[in-house]
Amino acid sequence: MLLTMTTPGAATLVAFNRLLVQTYDVVLVLVFEGIGPSFTGDRFVTAFDSHPQWRFHRTKFVGRMSRHFDQQAERQHRHDTSMARWRKPPLQK
Repeated sequence: MLLTMTTPGAATLVAFNRLLVQTYDVVLVLVFEGIGPSFTGDRFVTAFDSHPQWRFHRTKFVGRMSRHFDQQAERQHRHDTSMARWRKPPLQK
């Protein structure tokens, strides 16, 4: 009986995972801000864009930071359907 009370259930693990992703989202943005926009932009364009399944493309803050670099020439050149898969559609007014 004691074992079942202390073992986390699936719902607890899902909630913890969600909270952990949100925490990493904020931490990554703070690290990228500390590094600076030049290096951060290069990382998004050269490294992260080639991994469309990267979990943080769809998070709140890293996703916004990524959209900030959409105007870079390198990203405009490579903007194709593979990037559109993980982009959120623009908000309708």
